[in-house]
Amino acid sequence: MGGAALRALAANTPGPLVVVDLREESHGFLGDLPVSWYAPRNVGNRGRTREATLAEELRLLDSLRRHESLAFDGQGKDRGPPEPVRPIAAFGTVCTEESICTEAGAGYARLLVTDHHGPDAGELDRFVAFLERLPDGAWVHYHCRGGRGRTSTFLLLHDLLRNAHRLPFSVIAHRQRVLSDGYDLLAHGEPADWKTPLRRARAEIVPAFAEFARERAVGGSQRFTEWLGARQEMR
Repeated sequence: MGGAALRALAANTPGPLVVVDLREESHGFLGDLPVSWYAPRNVGNRGRTREATLAEELRLLDSLRRHESLAFDGQGKDRGPPEPVRPIAAFGTVCTEESICTEAGAGYARLLVTDHHGPDAGELDRFVAFLERLPDGAWVHYHCRGGRGRTSTFLLLHDLLRNAHRLPFSVIAHRQRVLSDGYDLLAHGEPADWKTPLRRARAEIVPAFAEFARERAVGGSQRFTEWLGARQEMR
């Protein structure tokens, strides 16, 4: 989504708009053009602390300011080698997604989740705290790179945190599958696919989070890390 599209979304949202950026990989904007740094399998920042990841993103964006024009590889999503793209000149400002959101009048939250992976417990704590702070009537716009894995994960987790204590897990999971145009977050994929072990691990997080959400709604642990630690101690 470019800056113009974000401004249009903010202007036409019936309530406060909050953008939730789920991308761990470094990215930002050249003017209205979104740009991203891509490593093999998109794991360029995996293993870095949150502080180091955000600092690296700022460093990379700052490095673009020294150029009058830039050329990028046209990297399709898992569709073969990059294709050359003509140089981009007069791109104006270089900025973070957060600053684009602020300019558009939208709120912004960043959760660092590696592409094709599930969120770690610390990011889930951050996510729960974020939902607690949402203003009344807020419209939450989740996004990742492709709009499937990470986005679908957090749409489902959001639904679970709000509704797991009053609806069966199967109903909520089915609802999100329909809303995701049939994308089944809980399916593991083909055995030969390198993403399959990652999808399996991600899928295992979801029913655990559902159990946490049900217990939390009736006075249980308010943080996922606390709930997970207590559960592991009981084993």
